[in-house]
Amino acid sequence: MSQENVLYYTRRHDGKVTYHDEVENVQFEIPEEDFAGLMLGQKMPSFEGTDGCLDALRNPISSHTIGQLVREKNAKTVSIIVSDGTRGVPTNAVSGLIIEDLLAAGVKLENILFIVATGLHRAANEAEYRALVDEKYYGRVKMISSDAFDETANVNIGTSARGTPIDVNRQAYACDLHISIGKAAFHGMAGFSGGRKSVLPGICSYRTICGNHTPQMITDRGTCRGVLEGNPFHEEMLEAARMYRIDFCVTFVMNDENKIAGVFAGELNESHQAACNLIKKYADIKLPEKADIYFVTTGAPFNVNFYQASRAMRMIDRCIDENTVVAFYAGCPEGIMADQMMMPFDHSHSVEEAEKWMWNHWDPRMDDTLFHIKTLKTNAKFVCYSPGVERAAFEKMHCHGADSYEDLLHQAYKLSGKEHPRVIFFPMLHNYAISL
Repeated sequence: MSQENVLYYTRRHDGKVTYHDEVENVQFEIPEEDFAGLMLGQKMPSFEGTDGCLDALRNPISSHTIGQLVREKNAKTVSIIVSDGTRGVPTNAVSGLIIEDLLAAGVKLENILFIVATGLHRAANEAEYRALVDEKYYGRVKMISSDAFDETANVNIGTSARGTPIDVNRQAYACDLHISIGKAAFHGMAGFSGGRKSVLPGICSYRTICGNHTPQMITDRGTCRGVLEGNPFHEEMLEAARMYRIDFCVTFVMNDENKIAGVFAGELNESHQAACNLIKKYADIKLPEKADIYFVTTGAPFNVNFYQASRAMRMIDRCIDENTVVAFYAGCPEGIMADQMMMPFDHSHSVEEAEKWMWNHWDPRMDDTLFHIKTLKTNAKFVCYSPGVERAAFEKMHCHGADSYEDLLHQAYKLSGKEHPRVIFFPMLHNYAISL
């Protein structure tokens, strides 16, 4: 399906097509005869204001309202798990409403804890903390980031059926009422993000994340993007979230313009499933043809670093082969972010050596390395440009490097070996289920 939105669009003029990416503020111009399409999915609905969020809170799925839960549990303290800045969750759209419900039910403002579920990512900064709540509440509710590496910050609450020790943030777990706010989207391992992922890996210890993010789990046949049933990642994450006890879950769905397409609240699993069902309704994209060159990017918020943005390169792996060029671009102002992602390439000279080193020195932060190596095995030609990542880093990861957006276009055409290759522009492709 080819259509346009305010962030990604094309313009035709004088036998040329110019592709515009307003997120990265870049344009690519190609001959009109080379243009095979701009791929964006079915347009999801969107809404402005608080009405949709308020309705979700007032009519929760298979759950009592927040106020009723406070009274039933005689809750005096409340923890609210929220996502970190790489996830693009509009937490502020609902956090104020939740705070108001808690205050109306008798919870004191100073007894409300917001905990940023960082997993193995960095802690939130002041700007990210401020973005979580209205200004009138900032500094009056407590805000912390989870710390997977601080053993004293976490407490063991049991062991999963697979034998993984489940350690969660001590302060969050100690609260009487547990709420989570997140976003559902396709996820390469857990099927979909959001819901139970706010606990595992969100606020779990390094030991717990290592037990869950194993190479065996990642390569399990049930581990699949867009699939929950029979997915071992999903099953253990859901088990951990129930051990922790999420009493009320809020899950957003965002459209391609990063506007709210839906919000679902209530019982952990059922409200999350409802969000996933909305995504699946709009997710399928059938390519009009197999292109010679695909220009791919994630857009915000995953363009913050290459560790997150690299997902754009692997989402099209079923549609590429040795005759295909994949041209990746993203801003990546934080650079690569995870040193562990580069380690297998720092200690090797070939894809095969990198894979062997990775298996022998596994760390959960190599999960995207594993996917990157899998994508390289398609034998497609990858060329990458980011103003935040050095060309040499891409080349070390066995991709071709470019020195600018203009050079990226030039290199992609050169690698295709064709005077007039067929070109598809495919932003935000991680949001879709893609087929030929």
